Amino acid sequence: MKFATLNVTSMLQYILAVNAVEADLLCCQEVTLLPCKRAQAEEYLRKWCLPPPGRLCRNSGSRSTVNAANGGLSTLGLRPIPAYETKTALSHAAIRSPDRVSHTVVATGAGNTFVHVFNVYCPSGNGRAESEEREDMLEKILFAAADSLGDVPIMVMGDLNTEEDRSPVLRKALRKVRRSGTAPCAYR
Repeated sequence: MKFATLNVTSMLQYILAVNAVEADLLCCQEVTLLPCKRAQAEEYLRKWCLPPPGRLCRNSGSRSTVNAANGGLSTLGLRPIPAYETKTALSHAAIRSPDRVSHTVVATGAGNTFVHVFNVYCPSGNGRAESEEREDMLEKILFAAADSLGDVPIMVMGDLNTEEDRSPVLRKALRKVRRSGTAPCAYR
């Protein structure tokens, strides 16, 4: 099974890029799509199972569906792979900005094993407030939400807006993964 992540500031503008991705699950960040354009998006994105109406782009009420600077998230599964968004682990984590992370459960293999995928769009910027919010979000996703699921496969994908050497939380998580003998995937 292949997983990919992509910043897609406008779903329709980047439709060719989205369709060119060779993956079974695609996590998109900074997604914008006006509700009146959903039918057009569905026509072009036939290979993907789109979330239900109103969920293609997860935006908080304070964010404009036109403003790509603070767009939403979308996790697209390749047809017919079942992928279901859930809030179970996230509700345990008490994340300050819940519109910046989604949790999707994806069936793999014969459909009897599952991978938990966290699609993340961390706050950008180098100020103290953004840095603290980013570290808090990563801490809650990488540890609180993941730990609440138990011993199951987990992937954290998206736009973390940080690097290992700038984030104590990311460094701690990657050390834990490396000690387990599992190689971390590429990140940015």
